[in-house]
Amino acid sequence: MGPVAHSGMGYLGWKLSGRRGNHALGLLFILLALLPDIDFVLAYLLPGTAIPHQLYTHNIFFVGFTAGLLLLLFASLRSEWRWVMAVGFSHLVLDLLVLDPVPPLGIKLLFPLWGEPLNLGFFPNLWRDSLRQILSLHNLLVVALEALVFGIPLWLLMNPRIPGEKLRQPR
Repeated sequence: MGPVAHSGMGYLGWKLSGRRGNHALGLLFILLALLPDIDFVLAYLLPGTAIPHQLYTHNIFFVGFTAGLLLLLFASLRSEWRWVMAVGFSHLVLDLLVLDPVPPLGIKLLFPLWGEPLNLGFFPNLWRDSLRQILSLHNLLVVALEALVFGIPLWLLMNPRIPGEKLRQPR
């Protein structure tokens, strides 16, 4: 799944937690939702290194460790531990839904204990082999689809009032 859906899950977790007024915490929730894709960033920053996407960072141990570390580092988050864990693990759930054409197909949720990749694959994937592919029309359409599928329901969830609807005056 792309950054739109992952960021949306981080935003949703922050809004559903009891800390809606703390915008720095909202950014932290979004970064946590994106964190498993750090392997992507490292592969681009360190060309020539063999950092496979969705291996070391896309498993329950990495996500649990990083979410737990976040809870240790930020004492104010501890009361929201359920939302921190849910946001972290949301990345894995969303990535299970993506049609992943790169072998091994899927993510290894229990790596390094169990190496079988899992994939439900029905949502289109982002192309990422070159800058040209990253900036392609295909990727623009996938991001637009993510915004449509995840963004609109998220917006409706966070803004239950229908646009243009007048607030009722108490009698």
